[in-house]
Amino acid sequence: MPHLLGVHLPNGGCVGAAQGWTSKNYRTALQPVDRAMGSVPEIFKKHGLLTRTTIFVTSLSGTGAANGYPTTV
Repeated sequence: MPHLLGVHLPNGGCVGAAQGWTSKNYRTALQPVDRAMGSVPEIFKKHGLLTRTTIFVTSLSGTGAANGYPTTV
């Protein structure tokens, strides 16, 4: 049976939109996101579910343009 895991990690995207996609603060905000995403496949692999699981990751809610933030990199 296939599985679907949705992961929403907004912090990095919020920092990038507010402080710039090439800013040091954005790169710093991505570090815990990177660690978290590294652990997710390992957990699924440990339980034999990785080959049957699709992991869908999102970051921004799409409200950036409405708040005056740029929406393109």
